[in-house]
Amino acid sequence: MGITVTQTLLLLLTAAGFLISFYFTGVYYGYLKSNVWWIPAFCRMEQHSCQSILQTPEARVFGVPNFVLGLLFYGALVIVILGDSGGFLFDIVVATALFTVILAGYLVYALRVRLKIDCILCYTAHGINTLIAAILIIKKYDIL
Repeated sequence: MGITVTQTLLLLLTAAGFLISFYFTGVYYGYLKSNVWWIPAFCRMEQHSCQSILQTPEARVFGVPNFVLGLLFYGALVIVILGDSGGFLFDIVVATALFTVILAGYLVYALRVRLKIDCILCYTAHGINTLIAAILIIKKYDIL
């Protein structure tokens, strides 16, 4: 049995989310610089650096950096996509995905209103998580 279109789409979104979380992890811990040539221009911020955003309390909602939790989430998602498509882990990942959408609302508010920063990469990650949640819900409840 091959990989379905839905699995392929989820894997692509998961890979993109993982790479963003991996990038943020590297910047946060000082392994990567946010202004190197191979980082797309839209990721470079004029007034604020990635490091300044990643140091805010909002970047650590549960004490652990959000992007580190993202790495764990995307890892679990790969396991679910390739294996456990209806078991207990699937239900946990669906619930986590829904929570990321709710959390995204708060984090976007924090970026735009409280911090007054536009972080395209942050918004992209939130969009990816929203798409992942939607696809998982459709899969779970066999909506389409």
